[in-house]
Amino acid sequence: MSDQPTARQLLTLARAGDLEPILHLCDLDGDGDVLADKWLTVAADFGHDDADDLIDDALQVSSLRYDDDGSLTGEVHFELGVAYLTGGDGLPVDPELSRRHLTAAADARYPAGIQGGDDVVEHTRAALTGGDRSLFDEIYPPAT
Repeated sequence: MSDQPTARQLLTLARAGDLEPILHLCDLDGDGDVLADKWLTVAADFGHDDADDLIDDALQVSSLRYDDDGSLTGEVHFELGVAYLTGGDGLPVDPELSRRHLTAAADARYPAGIQGGDDVVEHTRAALTGGDRSLFDEIYPPAT
């Protein structure tokens, strides 16, 4: 196994509720903090209640505790919302989970609160078609 776990490896762990290795693999250091938050959130989405406790713990001891503007956690929710919308990262297409995560991202002002946020939204929108685009547009309305 390489130093950086693959999305497939992390998805396997998250589905199984094998949570400690997610923390160990991600090291809770720098970008690993965001990666751990993302895949622990996926584990919670799959019904592993212990993941919520680990997310809370990780938020207290990792660089995410300095995420005062919510941009890092907003980014996690945005990525997951798009992944559940498109089946990305090996996740199932699940419009309800997509809506929940995209709404959480928007509530955290992501990507609106970051430089180039409008470009992120428009680039994402351009890659979507059909039903997935209409759900995205409900949460991130196109500019008029």
